Amino acid sequence: LPRKGEVSFDALAETVRRDVHPRTQFEVLLANGTISHDPETDQVTLAASSYLPGSGTDEQMAYFAANVGDHAAAGAANILSDPPPFFERAVHYNGLGPDQLAELQSYAAKVQENALQAINARALALQSGKNTTPTGRFRCGAFVFSDLKGVQK
Repeated sequence: LPRKGEVSFDALAETVRRDVHPRTQFEVLLANGTISHDPETDQVTLAASSYLPGSGTDEQMAYFAANVGDHAAAGAANILSDPPPFFERAVHYNGLGPDQLAELQSYAAKVQENALQAINARALALQSGKNTTPTGRFRCGAFVFSDLKGVQK
C-alpha cells in the first residue's frame, strides 16, 4: 500500500483508463519501455516522454486509423470551406542526399516532439481548469517522411 500522500501506480492507472486493468497497463508500459520498475523498492519510473503502442499491434493500427481519419476529415473540411477551418501545412524538398535526409528527419522529429509536448501541456492545463460540458475532441499530429529513390533502405 502507498504511504499517505503517495500515489500508487494502480490509482494513477485508473485515472487514465478504467476499461483496462492497472496490472495490464503496467505490463504493456513495461514491455514497450515507457516505464521502468525497480522490484527492490517497487518504484515505477517514467522512461519515455510518451506512450507508443507496439509495432503491428491492434492498438497501433487503431491509433493509426483514427489519426489518418482525423487528418482526412480536416483536409476534406479545408477543401470544402472558405476559409479553411483547420491548420494544415507541410514542407516539401527534393534533390537531397542520404546525409541531408537523415539530418532533416532527426531535426524535424525533435522540433515536432517539442511542439507536441508544448501543445500537450497547454491542453492538460485547459482540461484541468473550469470546463463547461466536456464534449469536444482535439487531435494535433506530426509526421516525418523521407524517401531516397533508387537506394536500398
